[in-house]
Amino acid sequence: MKFTIYGNQENPKGNPLGYHRTTQGSYWNESSKRYYNWKIYVAEAYCEATSVQCHMGEKPIKSGKEKIYLHTKIFFANDSRSDPDNVQKGIADSLFKNDKYVVGSYVFGFDKENPRVEVEIY
Repeated sequence: MKFTIYGNQENPKGNPLGYHRTTQGSYWNESSKRYYNWKIYVAEAYCEATSVQCHMGEKPIKSGKEKIYLHTKIFFANDSRSDPDNVQKGIADSLFKNDKYVVGSYVFGFDKENPRVEVEIY
């Protein structure tokens, strides 16, 4: 399965977001809200590409105990960006109900005109 996430939920020409740890005390701060909206944006990109019906706020991929390989090719708009490993982690967090068995790799570069994440799941 392959699909592409363009920019972010606020700007299709912006950088993809990275993982943001959310605790009960920080759940409603601006960074947590932004990350929550990013996860919805990622899930919608997956569901649109696969014709899977998404339910807002739900992770679309049910994973069991088999290993799932996630490879991301990250193209940032500029150097004001998250670490690439945090972008990968955020995508896994967005898609998988149980990301305990998700393994993978990432590469990154820059594309000012078309920032995106090309995602491959095996």
